[in-house]
Amino acid sequence: MQFWDQPTRGLDSKTALGFAEMLRAEADQNGRTIVATMYQAGNGIYNQFDKVLVLADGCVIYYGPANTAQRYFETLGFVCPKGANVADFLTSVTVSTERAIAPGFERKVPNTPQEFERAYQGSSVCRYMRETEQPAETLAAEVDSLQAAVQREKKERRVNGKRSVYTVGLRDQIVNCTIR
Repeated sequence: MQFWDQPTRGLDSKTALGFAEMLRAEADQNGRTIVATMYQAGNGIYNQFDKVLVLADGCVIYYGPANTAQRYFETLGFVCPKGANVADFLTSVTVSTERAIAPGFERKVPNTPQEFERAYQGSSVCRYMRETEQPAETLAAEVDSLQAAVQREKKERRVNGKRSVYTVGLRDQIVNCTIR
């Protein structure tokens, strides 16, 4: 499992898309789960991901397939402008000055993070995600594998009886960098 926090920050759009494509290839070829937070992700980047999580003030307002997120918010009464960036649309629905509401839905759309969360929790997307999630008990093999990897790493910190400079703890990394 890999976690990436703003990996495309500061990159031009072509390089950012290339990076997202590399993450997709890593996930497909090596069976990895990759979690990434990205702002200003164009449609090319957005389309590299299977699932999307949309938060509003810490409330989960959507978690599900990336290819159904736009339609989900449209069924709530929001309008995604033609040719718009889907990721921007998803984040704009919670900002009253940025969102577009379909005629007749002006008083029906969620307005607060809690209203969005309640709408999501009552949705078929939420039910589907709950039905398909793996119970934590079934992940025992992954936990055992992770613990074994941690133990291997601890043993590998010593090479030929000496601590390797490449496998040291944080304190020693700081000391080594300071000395250099």
